Amino acid sequence: MTSATVQELNTPEPHRDASLEALLDQAKEAIAAKRFSDAETLLAESLLSLDTHAALLEEGLYFLAVAQRYQKKHREALATLAQLHTRAPTHGRGFQEEGHNFKALGDRDAALTAYAWACHYNPRM
Repeated sequence: MTSATVQELNTPEPHRDASLEALLDQAKEAIAAKRFSDAETLLAESLLSLDTHAALLEEGLYFLAVAQRYQKKHREALATLAQLHTRAPTHGRGFQEEGHNFKALGDRDAALTAYAWACHYNPRM
């Protein structure tokens, strides 16, 4: 890797909003601390703000679905993931999360299909 490439990787994207990134970090911390309801509230209330930042919105939708799944709100999580797939149809982690929700709902075939798409879009899974 050249030093220019390393520098590019360390340079923040100009279109990313630091306050929105901080909000996502707070939601991730809430999930890590098993405060799933707090994370869900934080993310659900901020999705409109994230809408102008595609990458942040995708990340926000993904973590909202994670928080919903941990609260056993599987149908809500699947609806959130449908929004994610509309905006980012190749989001591998989104398909993995979809698989987790279908598995929890007892839909083995849908879970396996979702996991297969997750591996297709993110071969490192």
